[in-house]
Amino acid sequence: MKQLSILVIPGYKLFPVDAGGAHAQLAFLAKQQDQHSIDLLVTPQNIAAESLQDFKTKFPSIQLITIGYKKPSAVKKISAFFTKQYRKISRRDYAYQLKKQKHFNGLVINDATFVDSVKTIAAQKKYDIIQVEHSINMGLIEVLPAHIRKIFVHHEIAYTRIASDLISVGYSKEYASYISSVAEAMEISWLRKYDGVITLCREDKELLINKRIDVPVKVARPFALFDDELVKEYDAAIPPQLVFVGGESHFPNKEGLSWFLREVYSLIDKEKKNTIVKITGHWTEAFRNDYAEQKNIQFTGFIDDISSVFKNGILIVPIRIGSGIRIKVITAFAKGVPVVSTKLGISGIPGITNNENAIIGDTPESFATAAIQLLENTQLRKHISDQAFELAQKEFGEALFAEERNSFYYELLGPQNPEDM
Repeated sequence: MKQLSILVIPGYKLFPVDAGGAHAQLAFLAKQQDQHSIDLLVTPQNIAAESLQDFKTKFPSIQLITIGYKKPSAVKKISAFFTKQYRKISRRDYAYQLKKQKHFNGLVINDATFVDSVKTIAAQKKYDIIQVEHSINMGLIEVLPAHIRKIFVHHEIAYTRIASDLISVGYSKEYASYISSVAEAMEISWLRKYDGVITLCREDKELLINKRIDVPVKVARPFALFDDELVKEYDAAIPPQLVFVGGESHFPNKEGLSWFLREVYSLIDKEKKNTIVKITGHWTEAFRNDYAEQKNIQFTGFIDDISSVFKNGILIVPIRIGSGIRIKVITAFAKGVPVVSTKLGISGIPGITNNENAIIGDTPESFATAAIQLLENTQLRKHISDQAFELAQKEFGEALFAEERNSFYYELLGPQNPEDM
């Protein structure tokens, strides 16, 4: 098999890992750095300057291409300020006007220098594949070289997320439909220009095909579990606690946790007094203050070693909006952690069987009942834990992950025999 030259353009924060999307991208890099020549284009938003050396140590075979790490000189700052003022006064700065439309912030890059730099970098080297990740980067297809095969990795369908977000914060269904239809037109138009699309769950693939995306769409495992991650650590004999993993900046997390704390937790506490809920990740003081008087609702902040809460944790996934696959669920399965989830929160994961390797509840009552059953029944916790761990071993091993990605690369590169390329 020929070693391919691949340029990867990641989305959002990549390293160190504190979110599922970052884990998915890093697992790809960890495996593929040994098989292909990978250039990774990063900004301070992907990897902070102080973390660059740690990244290079962990991924020594990956070539970093950096944008935006040099601080501009005083002259450039002054020039940029006056240029910005001129554009605003001209009333023809449509990029600025679009930036103010926050509904589309997850689809539009507002940094002109970044877009120009991507165009230059992509054209400087003869890449076999350019792989673009996350909705925010989707529109870069407009500046990438036409002669290079381009793949978009779709972690979440953006326009469906926009619609559900707007409804959840009080907009009418009609207005949400209107705004999401604009986002849909942008999203579908861009996807049709890629040579291939990878989705992380079958539901997203089917949705895109129904929208007449006529380029190859492949469902691929979101990531491979590293060998040291597939270690069962859950102990059903230890008194259990509920655990929520994720930060406030990802709106489905905020909406889902708010729903759980507002409508579900009281039903659990009524039956199981003093049930502890540990909430990891970054949450604003304003959000935390709403629950300051409830001592059993504990905000831990970011935790380096998630095993410390998973050892006796029952993962709750009260996600009700968005699409894609929840990496946190797979990470929990890899430790043998039992999971209570909404149907949406666990969608896209192959092999899920309700009451066998996870328990599903979509209403406050059914979600609370599922949590109470696990809190009260040691044998049920052990059974769900065993089956969840078995699923992780079967579905998310490294070999299958690499084979899926490589087969799609060579499919897009044409009829040549990969051995002869």
